[in-house]
Amino acid sequence: MMLRFPPSLLYSPSKTLMAFAKALGATKTKAGGLPDYTLGLGKGYGKVADPPEAASIPRRQDVQSKIDVPGAKAVKMRYGPYKVKGVKAMGKTNPMGDMHGMLENWPDTDFPRPCEGDCTIIGMRAALEYPDGKEANVDTGLMLHHSVTVLTGPGRSDPTCSQFEVSIPHVGINTTAHTSERIFASGNERVPVIFADMGAKDSGYRLRAEDKLGTLIDLANMNEDDKTVYYTMVWDYVPGHPLKNDVSMAWNDVRNCGVSEANPPEKKTKFTLDDTWTSTVDAEIIGAFGHLHDGGVSTILTADGANVCTSKASYGSKPGFTSMPHKMTPGPSAIRFSAPKARAEKEVEKFNLAKRKSRTVLMPPEKRISDMSICFGDKLPIKQIKKGQMWKIEAVYDFDSFGGMKGDDGLWEKVMGISYVYYKKPV
Repeated sequence: MMLRFPPSLLYSPSKTLMAFAKALGATKTKAGGLPDYTLGLGKGYGKVADPPEAASIPRRQDVQSKIDVPGAKAVKMRYGPYKVKGVKAMGKTNPMGDMHGMLENWPDTDFPRPCEGDCTIIGMRAALEYPDGKEANVDTGLMLHHSVTVLTGPGRSDPTCSQFEVSIPHVGINTTAHTSERIFASGNERVPVIFADMGAKDSGYRLRAEDKLGTLIDLANMNEDDKTVYYTMVWDYVPGHPLKNDVSMAWNDVRNCGVSEANPPEKKTKFTLDDTWTSTVDAEIIGAFGHLHDGGVSTILTADGANVCTSKASYGSKPGFTSMPHKMTPGPSAIRFSAPKARAEKEVEKFNLAKRKSRTVLMPPEKRISDMSICFGDKLPIKQIKKGQMWKIEAVYDFDSFGGMKGDDGLWEKVMGISYVYYKKPV
């Protein structure tokens, strides 16, 4: 008998979603049917063929590495392209939900490596670009909501999620937390991960010949029409395994090993979300930084109550990170960005009027998160991660100071709070 579930179930609390994944056959050693279920919901969207205007741009481009590590090489990889639903398509079902203008947690398991055989990754940088090579960002209506890159191979496991039988980020990309580990993630702020810049020239991710990469890609489109974009990664690497230390990442999340999204408390514009993880690792920390949605102030990471890293959000600090004015037709699945409190009442009045009259409303430009500060070196008060430590992640939000995301029902949309901790161990 075929199991049938509503797409809205994929927005359920983590425990419910884990049960859903198990019902589709997920176990410690296999992902089950969740990836195929997601792909089925997104029929007509997601990964598509290269458009003609992309023909002159190679998918793999060797570039000059700027990292001061002997033998360093760099390559820019174009992944996708991905077709993302536009505002006109509102009302049609997207992968993992009813939100128009989004490609939601699309699993890309055909994700070529930057280097073959044994090699060592020393830098990772993410971006979006249109088929013609121009940058895609919120100033043109495209947002890299988030991406999660997973490394699967013999002997690999995820430091934080291997405590669970089923981990949604892993099974969502057709692997498990007991056979793979998350090595990189990016929101639209696109924070680069360069280990040498954090004082760890002797460290990198050791890729073996049998290791494979995969990525969950989540994109938002504020344009009226569907858009096709490429997800790009610049990978810095050295051939072989010449460096002293191997790298791993401890992923701390307010909804650890679920979908990472949490509902803000009702009727509150200032709040903090948190969760804890008991460390299973003894290692030296390289650096840490956070990820938030718009409206976020900072992530605060502590170990046994002592501060490890406070990663602060910057808004509109770089070109491309102020959103373009975009049209929105309020409806049952509409999403909009709220203005800060000073303009909130006027924006709500305009939006509700458009909703009553079924008219399209023009949303004003807003500054979006453009960076998250990184803790390393002197900015890293605690430099060791130890087994048995109680690690706590707090995500601080202030919608009065920074515009967040609201639905037409007046409720705040789900938010995230994540801290990525990179650490090294001698091999």
